[in-house]
Amino acid sequence: MAFVWSMVLLLMLMYAFALFISQTVRIDVQDEGLSRDVRLFMYRYYGTASGAAWTMFEITFSGGWPNYVRRLVEEVHTAYVIPFALYVGLVVFAITRIITALFLKETMEKASEDVSMVLAEQKKKQEMYMHRLQDFFIAADESNDGYLSRQEFYSIMEFPEVQTYCNFLELKGSDIEQLFDALDVGNGKISYSEFCRGVLRVKGMARSLDLVTVMHDCQLLLKEVQALQKCVGCPSVLPRRGAAEPCPEAFSD
Repeated sequence: MAFVWSMVLLLMLMYAFALFISQTVRIDVQDEGLSRDVRLFMYRYYGTASGAAWTMFEITFSGGWPNYVRRLVEEVHTAYVIPFALYVGLVVFAITRIITALFLKETMEKASEDVSMVLAEQKKKQEMYMHRLQDFFIAADESNDGYLSRQEFYSIMEFPEVQTYCNFLELKGSDIEQLFDALDVGNGKISYSEFCRGVLRVKGMARSLDLVTVMHDCQLLLKEVQALQKCVGCPSVLPRRGAAEPCPEAFSD
């Protein structure tokens, strides 16, 4: 709204100055002491109110204001430099730049509102996904222990509503099976938070699921390496015979 009123003010200033110049130039147009070419120039650009208004529009927005002012100053009277200098300084340079700043300000505010709307929409969509995942998890957790076992997962995958959930989340059954294997830390079950975090991470992105699987395998491998380092450093805590024992050659030295 501030931009609109600023444009209205600018147009009013342009028209008021056009009327002033038109009335001022009328006297010089009738001066026979001036050349016919100069008088035609003044009448063409400033002789009428509409012509003067259009000239002021060109002076304001075209950037070529010297082309419309130089002949008046050099060939008619140097006093014309005063009103045109005031107009160019106050209107062309000051007011137009203020209007430009207001326009940019409103544009940035609209862009900020659009970003906020997008973030709010994404948050709303994520909450909707979480509710869907909660329904899926509750339906699959037949033991009501807060964990989803592999048997519960495979049995629930046969239900039609589960297939609907998978389609809604843009996931195939094989993707969720792979995700279950990736989130399983070795106890054969996953919690609700782990399940939701994993599904939301890979939703709609095929390669993300592979990355989650690789990250999971790396974590398991890191735990095994740490356990092996602990056993090598402390022989007294080595596992008993029958479990995975370190190679005797590791202690041959």
